[in-house]
Amino acid sequence: EPVQKYRGRTSVPGDGFATGNVSLTLKNVQPADEGRYSCIVESRHWMAESDTWLSIAG
Repeated sequence: EPVQKYRGRTSVPGDGFATGNVSLTLKNVQPADEGRYSCIVESRHWMAESDTWLSIAG
């Protein structure tokens, strides 16, 4: 399962939803983590999506 490879390596600020900061932190980044990451936020009346690319320099 794809989510398993991130288990124990991710965190989001505890007060993120209250402050508007729901940044995802990925620890112990590995070459296999390279690629596109998407964030989708939905409410009853709107949706927003943002993508970012993670590149591993070696």
